[in-house]
Amino acid sequence: MPIQPSVLVRFVGILTTILLWALCNNVCAQDADSVLVIGAINLTGNEKTKDYIILRELDFKSGDTVSASKLAAMKLKGIRQIFDLELFNTVEMQIAPPDSAGLTHITIYLKERWYLFVIPIVEIADRNFNQWWLAENKLSRLNYGVRIRRSNLRGRNETIRINIQGGYTRKFSVDYNFPYINKALTIGAALNFTYSDNRELGFATQNNKLQFFHDTGKISFSRLKTGVSFSLRKKIYSSQLLDLEYTRLQIADTVTKAAVNPDYFLNAQTRQQTFYAGYRYIYEMLDYKHYPLNGKYLSAEAGNYFFINAPQNFFNAFITASYHKKLSYRHYASVSVDAKYSTPGRQPYNLFRALGYEYFVRGFEYYVIDGQHFALGKINYLYNILTPKFIHIPTGGIKKFRNIPITIFAKAFYDAGYVVNNTPLPTNTFTNSYLGGLGAGIDIVTYYDRVLKIEYTFNNKGQKGLFFHYNMLF
Repeated sequence: MPIQPSVLVRFVGILTTILLWALCNNVCAQDADSVLVIGAINLTGNEKTKDYIILRELDFKSGDTVSASKLAAMKLKGIRQIFDLELFNTVEMQIAPPDSAGLTHITIYLKERWYLFVIPIVEIADRNFNQWWLAENKLSRLNYGVRIRRSNLRGRNETIRINIQGGYTRKFSVDYNFPYINKALTIGAALNFTYSDNRELGFATQNNKLQFFHDTGKISFSRLKTGVSFSLRKKIYSSQLLDLEYTRLQIADTVTKAAVNPDYFLNAQTRQQTFYAGYRYIYEMLDYKHYPLNGKYLSAEAGNYFFINAPQNFFNAFITASYHKKLSYRHYASVSVDAKYSTPGRQPYNLFRALGYEYFVRGFEYYVIDGQHFALGKINYLYNILTPKFIHIPTGGIKKFRNIPITIFAKAFYDAGYVVNNTPLPTNTFTNSYLGGLGAGIDIVTYYDRVLKIEYTFNNKGQKGLFFHYNMLF
């Protein structure tokens, strides 16, 4: 049965009531706290990581005077911030009782991760597993190669990534991230270079699905991209970023024919060169960056594509906000909102993206919905089936891989989305239309921030199905 918009309203009302009840029950009278003076902050287990990289993530320092309850809260935040550096498998903090001089000493126990990965690439080239599974010639739609990642270079949390890839998408890329380039540890930078090409191109959307063009023996699409990003992080939980990027795209001239899509770059052009300048603000206070259970997140971005040798500009803005709350033991809930605004009304097809790629309504994995603007809301309820456990495996002398952490959650969810398209094609019926998805699933979370999601979803178009998503963050 198709899902009615009123179902979403009732679901939001119920979840809001639960969240307010949980928040109210957490408010209690506080007794007078004892006052503590922080003494030495000792680090143990950071064999490679510089001390200042770790201490940068703490809300306190030696010599600070804080109340006992405030220090307890700072302890939890500090553990979370250090863990989110993605340098350590475990982070523990011990606060000792005041010594004879009245100083409270703190010890942080760390177990470093493995920092060098040479990972074979065997991955699907489609937008998600279900779309790949339905495609013909599945093996031809795989990417293969090698991905090299070296984290924590020089013990300063610097990261280099190199991808060398063949198959459906031939690709070479290099990224280098410097979290701090000044003594005050407030300014960072990142450099990137990518070249890729494909013999097949998603050239248009018809019947709400991506259409592919393939010209045997020829490269249909090539991309060269290089850029730099500067970050400013004066406070622990917020940062600002300036992104500067040059991109050169080229398509086969056969793509620009009227029977294919002359508006892929607009006006039957075969090449698109752009310079992008964008600003991002990020506020992040989450317990775990890649699978948050508690906390808040806000990202706001605005940027402009300046087209080289073409009389056009393209502006877009994104906002993402989420709130995650532990309701009680094993029970969690979250609400998130994503939105995009772009202008002008007539846009190149390659930039005319809304839902179906990075952002999507669950239950619509097979579809893409194009438009100038979109809004997307998601509500999740989680139940922790398996609390964090460690699976011991024999690894010889490599200690960092002996214990694999694993956590499993059951979940129920509701998604609602809407795409605004000022120039829709008659066959693309999902534009300018309410999209809803309701379902349940299982999330399996393991080390190095990998998440496998298995979801069964009903959408408001009367469709249902089992969907798989896998995040591999290397």
